[in-house]
Amino acid sequence: MMKTLTAVAVVLAASIAVAHAKDVNFTDPNANESFIAQIGNNNDAVALQAGGNNAQATIQIANHQPNNQHNTAITLQDNDGKASNAALTVQLGPNNFALTGQTGREGENTSLIFQGSDAFSTQTGNTAFVFQRSGDANHGGDLHNTSGVVQLGHGNVAFVAQK
Repeated sequence: MMKTLTAVAVVLAASIAVAHAKDVNFTDPNANESFIAQIGNNNDAVALQAGGNNAQATIQIANHQPNNQHNTAITLQDNDGKASNAALTVQLGPNNFALTGQTGREGENTSLIFQGSDAFSTQTGNTAFVFQRSGDANHGGDLHNTSGVVQLGHGNVAFVAQK
C-alpha cells in the first residue's frame, strides 16, 4: 500500500510540475517557486511566499513506526496584481497536518492536498486546512479559488474556507 501511495504521489507531483512548467518564465523576478522534499520521521516544512506568481510543492514521506510520527506542512502565499498562487502538498505516513493559506487582490488561488496513511494501521490523523481569498470590491472580486483535498486512511478531518 505504501509503495503504491508513494508512486501515486510522485506521478501527481511530476504531472503538476510539467503542466506548470510550460507557463513559467524563469527570468521573471516576481516569480516565487520552491520545492521541499522530506523523507523520514517528524518532518516539518514551512514555505512563505509573497509578491507574484507563487508556486510551492511539498512532499513528505514518513514510515509507519509508532510513537506519534508525523508530517507537518504549512504554505502561506500572498500575490499582488494579477499574479497567481499554486500549492501542492503530498504527505505519506501517519498523523499528517497540512495548512495552506492563499490571498491576493486579482490573482487566482489553487491548492491540492493529498494525505495518505495506512488504512489498516491504528495510527490516525490526517488533518487539512485550506483558506483562500481572492479579489475584493476594488479589484474585481470575481476570480476563482480552486481547492482539492484527498485523504486516505481513517480519522481524517478537512476544512476549506474560500472567499
